[in-house]
Amino acid sequence: MEVEHQTGERYGAERNQPLGQGFWMETWEGRAELELDDGTLVRLGAQTLVHLSDLTKLSTGQRIALLSLERGTLYVTGEPAKGDALVVVAPGREVSFLAGSRVRVEESAVAVREGRVKLHTPSVEMELSEGQGANVGEQFELLTELPEGGLDAWSEQRDREAAEQGSELDRYGKWAGEAWRPDAQEGFAPYRRGKWRWYEG
Repeated sequence: MEVEHQTGERYGAERNQPLGQGFWMETWEGRAELELDDGTLVRLGAQTLVHLSDLTKLSTGQRIALLSLERGTLYVTGEPAKGDALVVVAPGREVSFLAGSRVRVEESAVAVREGRVKLHTPSVEMELSEGQGANVGEQFELLTELPEGGLDAWSEQRDREAAEQGSELDRYGKWAGEAWRPDAQEGFAPYRRGKWRWYEG
């Protein structure tokens, strides 16, 4: 995967490299995974280009995450807290998370694998729930049966792994904001959620 800073500098990304607002990310043959501060997981399929347009935490504590998909496939798993905004923008549409959801966004389609989102296009504004989707090419088409995407199985596997990791941490310690502290003093180390990290394979 390659990343481009807002200064225009372009370079190959390293595993677990922190990225921030204004960065571009581009995959070629591989896939990539990123994690936001709030635990939202963002996965890129092959041949995908995405911009981290807005990653803001306001003084009120509200978080705003705006991801701009230029091409390819994006799979987002997130649950914005009350007052937070998690939005994916792609050509001709905008997808706003209304609850904890797993959503696949492609160049001309949106598929809600779980949860509930609001879809905005130049001609349509509507809510989509689990199992619904839409083609948003030249003509709008509501889908009540979702075709399987190449990223679905991998993303669901990664979701399960993330949940298992979270349950293990919950079992042996406590969270204080972004930091986890173990109950036992031996055999564990404090852990802090990374801002952004990526996985390719």
